[in-house]
Amino acid sequence: MKKTLFLSAVLIFSLGVKAQLSMGPEVGFNVSTITGATDKYTSYMGGRLGLSTNFRIVGDLYLQPGLFYSAKGGNTVTTSTQNLAQLANLGGLGTLLGGGTGLGNLTNLTVTNNISYKINYLQLPVLAVYKFSAGESGQFFVGVGPYAALLMDGRYKKSSISGIAGVNINTNEDRAIIKDTDISSFDFGVNGNLGYEHNSGFFCRCFYEMGISDNTVGKNAGFGLSLGYYFGSDKAAN
Repeated sequence: MKKTLFLSAVLIFSLGVKAQLSMGPEVGFNVSTITGATDKYTSYMGGRLGLSTNFRIVGDLYLQPGLFYSAKGGNTVTTSTQNLAQLANLGGLGTLLGGGTGLGNLTNLTVTNNISYKINYLQLPVLAVYKFSAGESGQFFVGVGPYAALLMDGRYKKSSISGIAGVNINTNEDRAIIKDTDISSFDFGVNGNLGYEHNSGFFCRCFYEMGISDNTVGKNAGFGLSLGYYFGSDKAAN
């Protein structure tokens, strides 16, 4: 899959240069989370950096493939409580251990887990974009299309606090993400965007992404904002 993404990117940008169409850098940020998981995840803010191309198909309809390094992720906090007195008395164990004393008098055990994923992808979006006039200075645009992404690296962090009878025990885990165990190596989804392109070649876009494939934890989702500049912008056609 990594080889396929690389070859696709080389082909896209080679065609862009050959056809003398517009292409250039684009930089921004993602506010992402993980949806559809067992636990609710809050958002994570990460960067988005790459190259975008701008192919005219016909009239005001364009194709905009790109290649981006995109940082996504999410954070969740869970709390569970186990009544050790009830556990100890199952099957008469509490009586065996002291007839209502000893383990039967222990208070509740509460465990709080704070888990975060930071996931970095090489992402290839392909957008069908329609442009319409914003006056003499430029154009508004709106687009939609699929994306494919390859997991590059990431971090998994988990901090746990176990508390009983006023005594807390802290444990921490911080390690690199294990591909296809913690997070799937491949992600696929759809994205939509809208923005403004100035005749000079500068543009800005707001975008929303929704994962279709499951990343083993849930599905990636998020929104963001990016700024860019098209070299060789098709100003005469605009």
